[in-house]
Amino acid sequence: MNIQASHVRLSPPVRSKLVKISHSQTAQHRKVFRAEIILRAASGESNTAIARAMGCREKTARKWRNRFASRPNEKALNDSPRISRRPMFRQISAGESSSLLVSGQKVMRHPFVRFGLLPACGKRLWKKRTIVLAKQKSAAF
Repeated sequence: MNIQASHVRLSPPVRSKLVKISHSQTAQHRKVFRAEIILRAASGESNTAIARAMGCREKTARKWRNRFASRPNEKALNDSPRISRRPMFRQISAGESSSLLVSGQKVMRHPFVRFGLLPACGKRLWKKRTIVLAKQKSAAF
């Protein structure tokens, strides 16, 4: 199957950013890898040659070439957003943290049971003071 490769053109500022990323010692490996694919594609190499040189599949070289051709900036090196579940935990403010412990002037012995957490788990999360269940569950005890 012969698929025509997308033509990749790089402006001087974008090329310099990609070269900087590809030579970086501290950048994420996947971004360095993708930047190298884009630089090779811009120099005129075929997807097959890029895949052979980079040690990846031709499909991978084609994917990053096409993605960069459609959005020619360094943000094209990022992963696509993933569909995920709603977060179970959220950050709490100082006012909310005190209201978790006090239930109408009466301090609860294990306030975490009210939110469906075991006391040991709740204490660990409470020490961090950043996490609490987003959906309040009433305990049926």
